[in-house]
Amino acid sequence: MLSDYESRLETAARNTALPDNPDMEKVEKFVEYVNRKAIEDDFDERC
Repeated sequence: MLSDYESRLETAARNTALPDNPDMEKVEKFVEYVNRKAIEDDFDERC
C-alpha cells in the first residue's frame, strides 16, 4: 500500500503543472484577504 502511494506521489511530482516556486506576492495578497475577512467576520458559513 505504501509503495503505491509513493509511486503515485513520484508520478504526480514529475507531471505537475505547479511552478517550482510560488508567486509570493499573490500568496501575501491572499493571506491578507483571508485575515481581513476573518477580522470582519465575513466568511461564508458554508465553507
